[in-house]
Amino acid sequence: SWDGYLVGFSGRDRSGLIGQQLDLKLPNGQTVLREALLRLGEGDGWGSTDADAAAIRALAEGWRRPANPIALTLTQGAAAPQARTLDANTPALNYASGENTPLVIANGSNAPVIALVETSFEPSEPGAKAPARAQGFALTTTLWRVNPGDAPPSRLEPSDSGVIALKQGDVIEETAELVNPQDRTHVAISLPLPAGFEPLNPNIATASREARPSTAPTLAPSWTSYGDDLVFHAYDTLPKGNYRFAFRAKAQTVGAFTQPSGVVETMYKKGVSGASAGLRIEIAK
Repeated sequence: SWDGYLVGFSGRDRSGLIGQQLDLKLPNGQTVLREALLRLGEGDGWGSTDADAAAIRALAEGWRRPANPIALTLTQGAAAPQARTLDANTPALNYASGENTPLVIANGSNAPVIALVETSFEPSEPGAKAPARAQGFALTTTLWRVNPGDAPPSRLEPSDSGVIALKQGDVIEETAELVNPQDRTHVAISLPLPAGFEPLNPNIATASREARPSTAPTLAPSWTSYGDDLVFHAYDTLPKGNYRFAFRAKAQTVGAFTQPSGVVETMYKKGVSGASAGLRIEIAK
């Protein structure tokens, strides 16, 4: 996959250009087109939603159901091998496993087979103890208590036990600081709310003064969503630099809750991401 634009063409234009050139100049254009597009995408997409759609359409035009059965053998760790067959009536197969062991796929025919792998996991540590991580982005979050009137906000620090204590009805402002070390495209920023909080959306016509954060985003996002459980910002392009975001919420429900990590990531380039540390929050009457 790529981040941005290559050789003067967007991902969509590049996919279309490859298809036109191969169809016109090469007798095996469909095969070369398929290989080129799969390598460009590398499982992460082709640079944008439009490019994804164009590339998938190009691949679909060259796809054919297997003319002859393709015998596969799937071996998961030390388990007994499983025989599967792809044919005209079953051109795709799904295999799911909860085992954390290698999976070996043996192709018993000369026809090529493509395997798409999706892996999910649940960390052993609770979300409140999730550490910050930086893999292309650095993201930190800070909580502030909004005081009545014109009094300045108070920064909230965890206690010795790692808990931030609030009272029911407190209005808090969360600020997120993002460091982006290079120009990037298609960036998503998710800032989740702990359970027990009521989101305050400043964009609602009837929003109160306390819903308005103390600062606007450093750069206006291409798209923003204020949901019940998170604030989401998306950028078509995000230049190199430091950015600040802020939003407000009200402590509504008494109890102990997890403040999940905020996450920033590129939408079409897997592995470029960053996350803030998790927190434990307790709301008392």
